[in-house]
Parts: sequence; structure tokens; C-alpha cells
Amino acid sequence: MEPYSFDDITDRQLKTLAHTLSTIGGTAEQVHFFKSEQDWVNLFPVDIAIIEPTEIFEYFIVTTVGLSAFKFSDGTARAELIMLLPKDWKVNPSKQEYFWPVKLMKDIALSAVKNKVGVVPLQVYQIQEEEPYETTKFIGGIVNLPELFPVEYIDEKIGVDYTRFYQVVPITKKQLDKINDIGSVKFIRFDLHDAEGPLLNVEVPDVKKNEGKKIDRIISHNERTLKGK
Repeated sequence: MEPYSFDDITDRQLKTLAHTLSTIGGTAEQVHFFKSEQDWVNLFPVDIAIIEPTEIFEYFIVTTVGLSAFKFSDGTARAELIMLLPKDWKVNPSKQEYFWPVKLMKDIALSAVKNKVGVVPLQVYQIQEEEPYETTKFIGGIVNLPELFPVEYIDEKIGVDYTRFYQVVPITKKQLDKINDIGSVKFIRFDLHDAEGPLLNVEVPDVKKNEGKKIDRIISHNERTLKGK
């Protein structure tokens, strides 16, 4: 995938991208666009965009642009996918440590199209069977509603029907094993949330440090609760 401009994208792609930009107060200058080289069964293009943080939204957003062109079934909404990265992320396609989110989102979108399965909450995608994406431990992702966005963001009428925007949270092999053990509902409820709310952004790079902070917050929360505060 190569960096791309807005000169050769469909009307639907423009509208899906504009919906996210308007929600977070972003502009076209904050978008890094990647045109997919994948042959999408010669139907509709599905590209990937990375949107820089704004004054009202502190995360980088990685989003599919065009997946909603595929109508999988009457009972499944058209869908676009987003993923959140920390505000200190660097957009550098020449380095694998910064490019893997684009590849992961492209692979998940391609999997949905190839398997003709619509995107729904709690859905799990295992993309890498053996080795994780380079520089990470991630092998796929789990689909959730975008809780860090306003409710109005989730559904947007584009064309004659509505497109639903879902969030993908990357998962490791260890997390996949836990999902298979306890189920997607419990995993999202307890592993992707803590005392302060949803943990739906990718926490990088100091995993041990982040986990320590999370434990400290939970302990502090429990102490305050016991004291009636």
C-alpha cells in the first residue's frame, strides 16, 4: 500500500471519511491515505486512512474507507472499521513498527469481504496463524462498539441506507485463548474495561509499565469504594 491522495476515491469513500472527520473536528490535512493494492474482487475499493489527533479527540484513528460498499446480507448493516492509536504515534509507512495497523485493518477488511460475513459486535478475527504482525504480539482483532465516540457517530446514513462504524481492538494469542475460554462478552466487559472506563486504544510500547498503572488504578478505585468515596 502506498500513500495516496483524495483524487481517485468514490463518493461513498468521501462521505465515510467526512463523517469521521466531522465527528472529531478534523480536516483533510490531518489525513494520511493509503490506497490498497489488493484486488477486491474487481468491485469496490477499500482503502485505509490514518487521521491525526484533534483538539477534541486525542487519539490517532486508523479507519477503513470503502468497506461499507459491500452489503453482506439484509440482516447485517453496512460497516466501516476504526482502530485507535495513542496520540504520540508516528505515521511512518517505511517502518514496520508504525505500519502494522494499516496492514491489520486491510487484512481484516479483506477477510470480511472474502468470507462474505458481515461485521458484527463481538466478532473475532484471527488473521495471523503462526507469527504476529512484525514488532507486535497482535494476531488479529475483536470488534466492539466505538465507546469513546458520541453515540451519534455509530450510525450514519450514506446513500439509501445506514452505515455502522465499529471499532477493532487488536488482540494477542494469549488474549485469543482467553476469549475462547470465557467468551467475547466477558472479555470485552472485564479485559477491555477497568475502573476508569473502556481501554479500547492500543497501549504501546511499554506493556509492563502500562499494566502496572492499570493495576494501581484498580487498587485505588477499590480503596475509595471501601471508604465510601
